[in-house]
Amino acid sequence: MSVTNRLTTITANLAGDGILRDFAQTALGAVRRSDIVGRIGGDEFLVVLPRASLDEASAAMERLRREMLGRTARTGAGRRIRYTFSAGVCEVLPSDDARSALSRAASALYAAKLAGRNQAQRR
Repeated sequence: MSVTNRLTTITANLAGDGILRDFAQTALGAVRRSDIVGRIGGDEFLVVLPRASLDEASAAMERLRREMLGRTARTGAGRRIRYTFSAGVCEVLPSDDARSALSRAASALYAAKLAGRNQAQRR
């Protein structure tokens, strides 16, 4: 890896870290006390909304998405950058295990990205 590539990677990672921190703080402030927000890897978070219907969960993610509009995160160089997010929403069914529920959520997230990003899709 060249020095230029290494600096670009470090700068991108610092910007990404700022976005991840900002998103996590904003999401934690936007959900109920009984809800759970956690990073599950890379740039993916899982938001668990106990006792919420699919409609309620979809509305909660749409409120969070709108709250994120216009937000910025500070990069390692001190610049501010805007970001948005997409969400995949699903209801955990009595017949689900963790894998099947996460698979449906991932499918909905993929649909949101294919549809142009910055939106919530549900399955």
